[in-house]
Amino acid sequence: MKKILYTLILVSLAIILLTSCGKSEYTYEKVENGVAITGYTGDATHIIIPEKIGRKNVVAIGESAFDATRIISVVVPDSVKTIEKYAFRRCGNLTNIVLPKGLNRIEEGTFTFCSALQKIDIPNGVEYIGTNAFAGTALSKVTLPDSVKVVGDYVFYNCTHLTSFKAGKGLEELGKYAFANCISLKSPELNEGLKKMGNNCFEHCSSMTEFDIPAKVETLEMGLFAHSAIENITIAGGVKKISYYVFEGCKSLNNVYISPSVNEMDSNIFNECKGFVIHGVRDSQAEIYADTYGFKFQEYNFE
Repeated sequence: MKKILYTLILVSLAIILLTSCGKSEYTYEKVENGVAITGYTGDATHIIIPEKIGRKNVVAIGESAFDATRIISVVVPDSVKTIEKYAFRRCGNLTNIVLPKGLNRIEEGTFTFCSALQKIDIPNGVEYIGTNAFAGTALSKVTLPDSVKVVGDYVFYNCTHLTSFKAGKGLEELGKYAFANCISLKSPELNEGLKKMGNNCFEHCSSMTEFDIPAKVETLEMGLFAHSAIENITIAGGVKKISYYVFEGCKSLNNVYISPSVNEMDSNIFNECKGFVIHGVRDSQAEIYADTYGFKFQEYNFE
């Protein structure tokens, strides 16, 4: 009798164990080479995403998979090669995430409105950061690996705690409004290979008093530094065009040094700016512009 009872207990435990092992806190779907997590149904706030579900590798985090969940920290395994857009959007408690080493893109809105996220380590190998990826987060310092080529539109929009940004050697493009309303950003460190900064990229960066323009940038796009705190700036190197409203509302502006390489200047570049001086070469576009719009001009020889 005791032997039969003992056997029944063992069988019952085995059934419970098998049942619990078969249960998953993740919803998922089959994809090429494995499975993609499509949702999280668990209650844990600190999670380590498994490398396998069943016998299949977890290779992707699907669109909006963790959107608006209560997670505080998450480790994404290196088996994951793709994290789709909005995957961690609106995770307002998220403070820490470990991204997989094989990742090559951070998609649109991945961490938008993760308002507690203060730090991110972007793996070397990521080449593209999509629209709004970190908008509205609490990031304070960002350093890009050399692999990142493109930072898309609005990526760091309204990151009001961001004080420091350092680009890697590979960065070629910053999208429009990429740092707009980053009111604590002081002096971003950009690489010499950067070719494009989108319109209004640094609008309302009200702590940014200085800026070094990378040598390969040919156009200062519309509203680029509008309502920033820039005091003195040299526009030299490869810059050929200054677009509309680049310095609109820059009320701290004192001196603008414009090299002879600039051959096109739109109207209203300095809208709402007063008391500043344009410095440039005689008979250059800079002097013509100053005379046309009534700004003070001083001769300056660029070496």
